[in-house]
Amino acid sequence: MPVSPPVSPPPVSRLSPALAVSPALLTLPGLLFFPGLFLLARRALAAIAGCPHGRATVLAARLVSSVQAVMASTAGYIISSSCQHVIDDQ
Repeated sequence: MPVSPPVSPPPVSRLSPALAVSPALLTLPGLLFFPGLFLLARRALAAIAGCPHGRATVLAARLVSSVQAVMASTAGYIISSSCQHVIDDQ
């Protein structure tokens, strides 16, 4: 019977303990930012632009979706560009 090679231990994280934050704590800013942006945009559109309530709600939702898309695309670009050295080394 062939003997399987020993399993190596997982790599040690090089992050400082201050940066090791629980995933639940990382979701908290998003839970506050996006609904807050929606409410702020809806009120601003209704007050400043004089939009009816329904139209202000739709426009605010589209604005929040656009901001979220830009943030997600930026995060994807940062992650892919930081991992490029791994692909180049192979």
